[in-house]
This record gives sequence, structure tokens and C-alpha cells, in this order.
Amino acid sequence: MVDNISMSFLLFLMSSGGFPSPQAVETLRVDDGAPTGVAGLPIPGDIELVRLPVPKWGRLMTLLYRPGRLLGFETPILHWVVFNDDGPGGLPGTPLGFGTETDLSYDSWYPVNVASQYIVVNPGYVYVGWMTDTSLNPLLWYQNWYDSAPDGHNYTFSIQDTAWIQDTLTPGDYMVRAILETIGVEEEGEPGGIPGVFPNPSAGEVNFFLGPGLLGSLRVYDAGGRLIIRKEFVGQVSLRLEKGVYLYTLNGRMGTLTVR
Repeated sequence: MVDNISMSFLLFLMSSGGFPSPQAVETLRVDDGAPTGVAGLPIPGDIELVRLPVPKWGRLMTLLYRPGRLLGFETPILHWVVFNDDGPGGLPGTPLGFGTETDLSYDSWYPVNVASQYIVVNPGYVYVGWMTDTSLNPLLWYQNWYDSAPDGHNYTFSIQDTAWIQDTLTPGDYMVRAILETIGVEEEGEPGGIPGVFPNPSAGEVNFFLGPGLLGSLRVYDAGGRLIIRKEFVGQVSLRLEKGVYLYTLNGRMGTLTVR
């Protein structure tokens, strides 16, 4: 049953010309899905990354690795890492997230849930990979399958020369993927993916997102239509709201928000 307040929201949105678009999910990948061999990092402190194309603004929900076991090298730990593409010439720049996984399953896709870290990525590329640990022995602490198509998306980082170098040792691309949940309100004739609000529904904390360096103007109204928050910001702003249904405008775009 729709109450009077909910109906007023619906009528207000219909008269204003749009609803928030549903969030879409897609898989970021470069591998062709045919594993042909296993390789790892030979130097402690190295980082191996795969450059995944990002079609639109979104939040990484899951990272997918395909751990491989080499005879004589047991590899029980994955130190995963994600970098933005804001380095010189689009190379890895700002670290966006990292963590450690144990008790891996081998020779199949292993999911790493990163939704709670709110790793927001912009259109372009995102670098997803793994790190070795200088305190561990043996040196080859983690291996991953690679595929048969060398698309040129692998990169490696050496602590000794502190430079990102394209990996030419592995004959293919490491099989690393990511699940992207796109965010934002989309309307005809306007850029897709921005601005956005996530998560929605929310358990209390809500993030309003435009993009790095972009100016934002936010208005939040309660169920009675009363303005309760007015804020100008740059890039992104986070708010904590009580349970309820809210109407918001973000740079003139309108949407509804539920806090449970």
C-alpha cells in the first residue's frame, strides 16, 4: 500500500521529469578466459597489476582472481591491491584499496568482496593485482593463472628502481577481473554515471559523488518536503541520516533515498 507521503514523492518525481536510473553491474576484464600457465612475483616487495578498462563511474564490488599452485611453492596468502590510473601517462597512481586473503581455492575463480571499502573508480582504467611480502619465505608467495592472449595490460613494480614497468616475462595476461556497480542518475542528453549516490538503500551513511575536483550543490529534503541539509562540496561528500525516505537534488538532478 502506498501512503500519502510516498505518493507525493512519486508525483513530484513524475512532474520533474525523471527517476534515478537502476544501478547496473558489469565485469571488467582483459583476459580471454583460457588459462595456459601459472606465474608469480620473483622479487619481494613487487606488485603485479592488470589494467582493466572502466567504461563509467562506479564502485568495485568484487575482485576475481584465479590462483594457481606451482609444484614446490605453496601459496596460502593473497595480498590484493587496487590502484587508480592517475599516475603519469595513465599509469598506476593513487592506491584505492588493499587487503589480505587466506584459505584460497586454487585453479578456479576466487572472489574477494570489497564492497565495504567503497572503492569508487572513474572512466578510464583501474589497476587490480597483488603484492608480495618482504617478510615471507619462499619469495614466490602467490601465483596467478595467465591466459593465452598477450593484450599488454600487465604491469610490474620494482622497489629497487621505483618505476612502473610493463611486464614482458609472462606470455599473456594475468586472469584478474572485477565486478563494477555503476552509480549515478542518467537522463537523456546528459553524461551518464554522474552525479551519484551510494549506497541506496543505506544503513545510515550515504555518499554523494560527482568526481574528483568537480563542484557539487546538494539539497536533502525529508518526507514532508522540508529542506534539512544544504551543502556545497568538491568531489564527494558523506552524510549520516536517520531512518526514513528522503528526496535529494544533486546539481539539479533529483532522486529518492531510503535509509533503513
